[in-house]
Amino acid sequence: MTQQNINIGTADAKQGDTLFSAFTKTQANFTELFDNLSTQPENLVVINAEADFTTQDATTITLTPGLFYQIGASFSTAKRFITQGATLRGLGLATTLTYTGAGSMFTNTLNNFDIANIIVDCPSATVFECIGDDTGNPAHRVNAASLQVNNCVKLLTSTGAGAQVFDLIQVGNVTGPVVMSFSGTVPAVVFHFSEIGIFGMVAGSIGFDFNSVISNEIELSNVIMFGDSSATAISGLTTSGNITIGNLGSVASCGFSSFTTPLSGISESDVRWNFGGNAGIKNSRNAADIFLIGGSETITTGSAGDWQEIGVPSGGGVSWSSDIADRFTVGTNGVLTYIGESDIEANLSGRATVEKTGGGSNIIEVRFAVNWNGLVTDGGLEKSRAQTQNSDPTTVPIGALVTLSENDNVRMIFSNVSGSSDIIASVSSIEVSD
Repeated sequence: MTQQNINIGTADAKQGDTLFSAFTKTQANFTELFDNLSTQPENLVVINAEADFTTQDATTITLTPGLFYQIGASFSTAKRFITQGATLRGLGLATTLTYTGAGSMFTNTLNNFDIANIIVDCPSATVFECIGDDTGNPAHRVNAASLQVNNCVKLLTSTGAGAQVFDLIQVGNVTGPVVMSFSGTVPAVVFHFSEIGIFGMVAGSIGFDFNSVISNEIELSNVIMFGDSSATAISGLTTSGNITIGNLGSVASCGFSSFTTPLSGISESDVRWNFGGNAGIKNSRNAADIFLIGGSETITTGSAGDWQEIGVPSGGGVSWSSDIADRFTVGTNGVLTYIGESDIEANLSGRATVEKTGGGSNIIEVRFAVNWNGLVTDGGLEKSRAQTQNSDPTTVPIGALVTLSENDNVRMIFSNVSGSSDIIASVSSIEVSD
C-alpha cells in the first residue's frame, strides 16, 4: 500500500477529510507500518555496548547461532566471544571492537562465523580460533572480510576446520611467533586468503604455518607481508605434503620481498604448488637440464640403423651433471623424468658432438626419445632427428615439442645410419622446459 495522505484543507476553512476519514487513513498507515516492523528480520540485534549482548556471563559473550549482530558503536570488552553460526557486522572505520582479554577473542566451534566491516583491536590475544571435528565439513570455518586488525598476538588458529575464507584484511603489529596456523589430519575443503596485508611481523615469525594440515586447496592471492627480515611468509610440508593428490596450492601476485627466506619446507618446484607473479619468490616452472662433462664416451652401435643411448659413462672421468631440476628428476644415466601431476607441453632442446670411431664419413644421427624401451629398433622421435656426415667431430643440435605426463622420461639416442662403426659422443646436453 502506498501512503494515504490526509487532506487537512486550510485553517478554519472547514474543508478536507472528515474526522472519520482522516483517522481511517491514519489507522491504515499505522497498521502497515507495524505489519512491516513485524516482518523485519527477528534475527537482527543492534549492539552499541557490551551490555547489549543478551547472552553473556562473567567471562564470555555467546553469539546465538543464526543471529545477525550489527555493531553500531565502538566499545571495549574483556569477555571472549563464542561465535557458533553467527554473523557480526560493523560500520567500517566508524566502529572499533576492542578485546582486552587473553586467549582467543572469537572462538568458533563446528559452525560458520561471518564477520565484516569492523576494526578489531586485540593486543593480548589471538583474534580467531576455529575448531572443527576434522571431517572436512565446510561449515567449520571463519568467513572474514573488510577487517582492520590494529594489534594482535595472532590472527588465526585453525584446528580440524573445513575452510577459512579471508578477504580484504589489514593486520598490523602482530607480536606473536605465528600469524596464522593450521592443523588437522582429514583434508579440508579450502583455505582462501585474498587482498591481505600483514605488517610488523617480529623476528623469526611465520606468516602462514600450514604445519602438517592436509587441504584440497590452498589459495593466497594479493597477500603482502612485511616485517623482520628473518621472518618466513609460508611454512609447510615438503614435497607438496599439505595438498591432496590431484589438487593445487596457489600463491599468486603476493609480496614477500622483505624476508630473506620467504619459504620453509614448501618449495616453488613442488608439484602441487604453483607460484606466479610474486615478489620475493621465484615463479614455479617445469624445467630441467643435464649435460655430459669430463670427456667423451664410445657408444657401441651394433649394426647400421640400430639405436643406442649414451647410458652411464664407463670411464675417462666422464659423467652427467645437472644445474636445474624443477618437477623433474635427473639420473646419472642421462635420463630426465617428469614428476608433475598435470600434463605439460614441453620444449626439448639439445646438442651432441659426435663422430665415427676411426674417422670416416658414416651418417651419424641424433634424436630425442620419450619413454625409450631400450630396443635397438626404437628410433625415438623422428621429428627431432638431426644428422652429420663429417669425418671430424661435429655438434648436432636437436629439438622437439612434446606432451609429457607424470613419470614420462626423456633421453638422447644415437644411430650410425650408414655403417656399423661405433660412435664417439661428447659435450652432449638436454634441456626441457614448458
